[in-house]
Amino acid sequence: MLIFEGKLYGKNISLRTLIGDNLIASLRLWRREHAHPFTTRKMMKFSLLILLGSTQVNAFIPQFIVQFKTSTVRLNVAPPLYEGKAQPLFAEDDDMIPVAEAYVHAKYKQVAASHGHKVANKDDIKEVLHSILPPVTPAELAKEEEAILKSLLSHEKNTADAIDEDDFVKSIVQNSYWRDAGDIVVKELMYFDSLHSYYKTGKPLLDNANYDELHENLTWEGSSVATMSAQEAQFVSTVAASKRGEPLMDDDEYKALKADLKQKGSWVVNREEDALEKMGLNTFMGYLHRAL
Repeated sequence: MLIFEGKLYGKNISLRTLIGDNLIASLRLWRREHAHPFTTRKMMKFSLLILLGSTQVNAFIPQFIVQFKTSTVRLNVAPPLYEGKAQPLFAEDDDMIPVAEAYVHAKYKQVAASHGHKVANKDDIKEVLHSILPPVTPAELAKEEEAILKSLLSHEKNTADAIDEDDFVKSIVQNSYWRDAGDIVVKELMYFDSLHSYYKTGKPLLDNANYDELHENLTWEGSSVATMSAQEAQFVSTVAASKRGEPLMDDDEYKALKADLKQKGSWVVNREEDALEKMGLNTFMGYLHRAL
């Protein structure tokens, strides 16, 4: 029996498991990543690899419990507090920060250009916010829009006719709705919107490197979003946009798409919880289900 030790949220942890011949890959991964901060995704990746070579793994960690018993997985996460509040976005997943920044930069440019502007104005920013905030009610959306715009316009370099791109990106990556929604929701939102934009305009929001990083990250998170078909992603995006009061297709198109997915047995049309929802984690689909 071997004992691996590391840190999670500043707490000492240990992972004990019977070691078999098939755990070589797991040990190599541990050696490679042991010197770095222990993120949730790394913990999941390491544990999944161990599952391949062991019939049972139990790791008991403060604030973070992972149990594998053959095909059964239970995961509970209690996010740590940061100065009395929810911790900053991607505090444990900092490789996602440049992806999020690239995404918001792309949204700013896309909307401004669609109105013939090089620099986005107040109305352009409102349009961007409608698509990049989690699927909340129109009243909640209006409240967050007002707060973000008020903050942006309090900066000397910004006016109602011209809002600085870098300033906008910084304000979005740090906005309260993204922070409170959590890492998974924001990553899934970016993924959905990137797919929707590509299917609608033929132009990607993210370059290949950032898109691949986002897709791989969601895959290791166990997100159902990463395995959705184009039709499923289109359906979910349409429902989310409708809740914001901005339908993406007419009623006949929506009914036809829903009927087709139902015939194919897709879970997304039945309002079923995805795997991460069932484990009590915040997900984009969870936000959507609560809004319906």
